[in-house]
Formats: sequence, structure tokens, C-alpha cells
Amino acid sequence: MKLVTRAQLGWPASAAPTQATAKGVKVHYEGAPVSTKLLTDHTGCISQWKAIRASHLANRTENYSDVAYNYAACPHGYLLEGRGLGKRTGANGNQALNVAHYTIVGLVGSSGLTEPTDAMLGAIRDGIELLRAHGAGAEIKGHRDGYATACPGGPLYAWVQNGAPRPKSEEDDPMAGLTKLDIFNAVWKTDAIAAPSDATDIKTNPNWQALSVLRDTQARVRSMDKRVAAMSAAITALAGQVGKGADTATVVAAVEAAIEHAVIDVNINTKEARSWPSSLCPRRRPSSSLPGPGRAGGVHGPAGIRRRPRSDSAVRPGHVAERRNRRGCRGRIAGEGPRRPVARCHELSLARPGSVMAAPQDPGVYISSSQMYQEMRSLHDAVSRVETKLDGLRDS
Repeated sequence: MKLVTRAQLGWPASAAPTQATAKGVKVHYEGAPVSTKLLTDHTGCISQWKAIRASHLANRTENYSDVAYNYAACPHGYLLEGRGLGKRTGANGNQALNVAHYTIVGLVGSSGLTEPTDAMLGAIRDGIELLRAHGAGAEIKGHRDGYATACPGGPLYAWVQNGAPRPKSEEDDPMAGLTKLDIFNAVWKTDAIAAPSDATDIKTNPNWQALSVLRDTQARVRSMDKRVAAMSAAITALAGQVGKGADTATVVAAVEAAIEHAVIDVNINTKEARSWPSSLCPRRRPSSSLPGPGRAGGVHGPAGIRRRPRSDSAVRPGHVAERRNRRGCRGRIAGEGPRRPVARCHELSLARPGSVMAAPQDPGVYISSSQMYQEMRSLHDAVSRVETKLDGLRDS
């Protein structure tokens, strides 16, 4: 049962008169046109229910103390609380009829939305069983039984006359009536995944939501992008000094200059890639057309986006670990062929709320999400080890 309570609706406790028992439940409909938009908009159902209550409270002729019905059922399978349990209804036509039966209204009408969905019928059935557990007898009737009205309309009344059975589609499908938001919350916002061992709050928060794991994965990947860029530049610079008989200071200066260039290049690449739609991620010009480490100028990617020139001042000494935290998240080693926007299209889609993540061109072998997360963490640890060795090599 998917119950929306008065508290969730923002309503105070019902002022309707109390009534502990009744013969059973009568089913109603709205008796006016109802928009079919309710079928695809659950917020519209909530608004409709609130509007019904407001109209009843404004009715000075009937002088209602609250919305007239005990409950309402919407097309999405939600049971919306009205007067609730143990309260006399005000909807059956007169005081004797109100005392005899509690009431549930289906949010269908005389035109527009006239056919109840299976989810709505299931919600009405939920309400009947709830009321039976709290004082209602076995009778299930329509409003027209004992009162001159067309309510609850042909489709709902036929269902009532048939015994108000629970829809078979709901019995066969445990997910019947669930909305996309219900499924999203169940998958992404349930604390069911063991937190990373290095999480700062692991003692108080041992389990994470899938959404938190995804965000942590993205943060770690971006961190590795930045660190790998710095390490790649350092390795390239070290290799360039082999056999030249350069002294330690020259090697250190070359390494740090390469890191500086890689970090600047990463910053520009990331900004440029994010300025293009994911469907238009362009190829960059070959690296031969671009300035190398330490040279200013050069245009790559969309016109007008230039790489920021490096300062002529001396590069400050510092470890690779310090340099990697300055800017950006990706880099390029000179001479590695065509340049691409380093933030790939499908990676960019993760950063845009509401977007759908596209699969890579060649996804390869499919693995479970937990295995993928473990592989990523192993790679993260490996990068840290290599980085430590590079720092030691450079400082030696």
C-alpha cells in the first residue's frame, strides 16, 4: 500500500466527527470532468485532492468540517488520506447514509478521465482493507446504492458490482503502480552498498547509496586523470634527459616544466570540451601543430580558445603530488597523435543533471558495477604507488 498521509499533505488532524464502526465502504467518483493529465502527472493528483478539500471547506451550504471522503485513490496507485480512520464521512448524501458506510473516492470523473486504472483499483482495495481492519464491515457498495446519483460512474460501479476484486495485473506484477521516481529512489537512494574502507565516516555510515558510490567514483577518476597527467609529463621529461649528462637541477627543472605544461593543458582541454555539446565532441589538431612544453601561443579545438601561455618566471620547486592539485584533471604527452577533448562525450553526460549516459564506442566485456568499482579503486591505489616512486626518483 502506498499511503499519502495528512501530515505529508500538510494538513492538520481532521475535525470530522469520530465514528468507530460502519457497515462497510461506499465507492465514489468526482462527478465532474477530470483531466487525463493525471495519468502521467502524480503531482497533479495531489493538487486535485487538495483542491477537492478546499472546495468542500468553502461550501457553506453543506458546512463540511473537512474533505468529505475518508480516502481517495489516484491513477498511480496511491491511497490519499482524507478524514482517515475512525471518522464519519460526509459524502453519502445524508446523515443516516454517512453513519452506515465509510467512503473512498476514485480520482475519475464524468468525462475526460473516466476509466480507473488497475493501480487505482488496487489503491481503492487497499483502502477498503485498511478500513476493514479499523471498524468497517464487509459491505462494498457504490454511492448510488441508496441515493439518487450516477456516482461512482459506469466503470467503477461495474467493478463494485463484481465484488471489487484486486486487479490481476497487480497480483502478477509486484511493481504495478510504481512510478519512475519510486524505482529511481529504490535503486539509487537505498543504503545497501558497503562504504569504501577509506571513507572518513565509515564508522557512523557503513553503507552507502548507489548515488553516493557513483559520485565517489567520479571524484576518484577525475583525481586520477589529474595525477596521471602530471606523472606522464614527468616520465616524458625524465626520458628526454637520458644520455644528455644533465645535472640534477636541470632534470628537476625539466620535469617540473613538463608538469606545469601538462596541468595548464589539462585545464584548457577540460574547459574546451565542456563548452561543446556532447554530440559534437571534436577531434583536436595533431600535436605537431601545437606548441610543446614551455612555448606560448597556439590554437587548438574551436576557434578563439587558446592555451594560456606559461610564465617566463622560474618554475617553483615542488613535488608531483603538489603540482597535481593545481588545475584541471587531464593532460597530454607531446607527440601522442591527434588531440581529442579529454573529457569524453559519455563522461560529460554524467555531469549534466537529467542526462542519459551513453555507452563507450567499444564497451568490451561487461562486468558488474561492484567489480567495476573495485577495479577503479585498485587502479587508484596503483596510481598512488607509481606517483610515490616518481617523487622519490625525482628527489634522489
